[in-house]
Amino acid sequence: MSARPSEILNLLMAEFSPDILISDKAHLTSFSADRSVVEPQLPIASLIPQEIGDIKRLLDLANVHGFSITTRGSGTSTTGASVPAKESVVISLHHLNRILEWDDQNHVLTVEPGVLTGDIHRFLDSKGFFYPPDPASSEISTIGGNVATNAGGPRTVKYGVTGDYILGLDGWFGDGQPFSLGGKLFKNVAGYDIMRLLIGSEGTLGIVSRILLRVIPKPESRRMMLACFDTFHDAMDFFNAIRQEGISLSMLEFFDNLCLNAAKELVDIDVPNKKAYLMLELDGDSNVVTNEIERVYEILNNMNGTECYFPHSEEEDRRMILLRSAISPSLRTFGRDKCSHDVGVPPASIPAFLHDLYAMSDQYPVSFVGYGHFGDGNIHVNVLRMDLPSREWDALLPDIESALMTLVMEYKGTITAEHGVGLTKKRFLKSMYSPEICNRFNQIKQLFDPNTVLNVGKIFD
Repeated sequence: MSARPSEILNLLMAEFSPDILISDKAHLTSFSADRSVVEPQLPIASLIPQEIGDIKRLLDLANVHGFSITTRGSGTSTTGASVPAKESVVISLHHLNRILEWDDQNHVLTVEPGVLTGDIHRFLDSKGFFYPPDPASSEISTIGGNVATNAGGPRTVKYGVTGDYILGLDGWFGDGQPFSLGGKLFKNVAGYDIMRLLIGSEGTLGIVSRILLRVIPKPESRRMMLACFDTFHDAMDFFNAIRQEGISLSMLEFFDNLCLNAAKELVDIDVPNKKAYLMLELDGDSNVVTNEIERVYEILNNMNGTECYFPHSEEEDRRMILLRSAISPSLRTFGRDKCSHDVGVPPASIPAFLHDLYAMSDQYPVSFVGYGHFGDGNIHVNVLRMDLPSREWDALLPDIESALMTLVMEYKGTITAEHGVGLTKKRFLKSMYSPEICNRFNQIKQLFDPNTVLNVGKIFD
C-alpha cells in the first residue's frame, strides 16, 4: 500500500538534507508546471541532487513505499511531461550540470543530464567541434530533457536528431537497478538496443545520470538565405529541384506570411513580402558552400515569382535565427491564445497537408497556422483563438484537436515528431497504434518500472 503524503515527506526529510530537499509550498510552485497548457500540480516535495547517488536513494524509497517520481530538467516540455502526478515527488536534475570529459581522440563528450544544450554548443565551438542537434529551446533546455524526448531542431534535415548522437547512457531503471549502456563505440550491435528504448521515453523507464555524445568537426563555412515564394507548392518544387541537384542543406525551415508578420513585431528584419518562405542554411567546406549557394540562387532565378534575401553579416544571420525562434511566442500574442502540436507528415505531403489545414478555418471560428521543418516533414501546427471567447475556446478545443489528428493520420503522419506524448497527446496514441502495439508499450513499461514509479500517467495510463 502506498504511503500517505505526510509519511512520504517524513521519509524524505529523514533521508535527505534540507539543502537538497524542497518541501515548502512557496518554493514547490516552480516545480508544479512546465511550458504546456496542463494545469499545474503541486508535488509533495522536490529533490535537487548534488550527486548521482541521490537518484538511487530516491528510487529505492519510491519502490519500497509506493510513491511516484517525476524527473525534471528545465521544465521546457510543451506536452505536460514535466508536470508531476498527484502526490508525486519531483527530482530536478538541473544541478547535475557538469561537463565530465572531453575526449578529443574519440570525439566524445561526456556530460551530466543537467547541462544546458547551448552550453554544450559553446564548449564544443571553443574546441573546433560541433554537436548538431539544436532545439529552439537550446539556451534553456537540458541535454537530459533532449534525450528524454529525442529532440530535433532545424538541422535535422542533414544531421538527424538527439538519438543519432548518443553513444552511451548511465543511470537507473524504474526498479532501481543500474544500467551502463554503450560507450565510446560507433558501432555496436550486441544484444537488444535498450538505449534506444530509453531515448525518447519521456522519463517513464529510467533516470539518466551520464550521457556520452558523439560530436563532429565544426563546419568550415556556414551561409544562410531566405527564399520567398508565391505558394507552398512553389516552395516544394524548389526543394525537389535542390534534391535533384544533390545539394545538401543543413537547415530548411518554412513559414508563411502570417508567421513572418507576427515575428517581425519582435525581430527587426526587412524581407520581401510573399506567401511562403524557406529559411536555408548550407555548411561545410567554404568552396563547396560558395558553389552550392550559387547553384541554389540559379534555381531560384529560373522559377517565376520568387525572391531571395541574403544576410550579409553575422548580425543579420543572428536576426534570421531569431526570426524563426520568435514565431511561436509572437503567434501567441497575435492569436490572443493558442494551442500547438508538433505533428509530422511525409515531406512531399506538406503543401497538401497545409492546404487542408488552412481549410479547417472554414469549419471552426479560429485560425490555423503551420510552420516548421520542411526537410523532415515536422510541422508545428498552431491553432489561434483570435476573437473567440475563452469559454467557447475551452469547450471547442478538444474537437479541434481531434479533427487535426484525424487529418494527420489521413496523411500517414505522426501525432508528435519531436515534443513527445506526455499528457496532452496520449489520448491520440491509439489512433496511431493497434491495441496489440499499445499492449506491448505497457509490457515494456512494466518490465523497466514494475512498481509504476516513474512519470506516472505520461504517454499512457
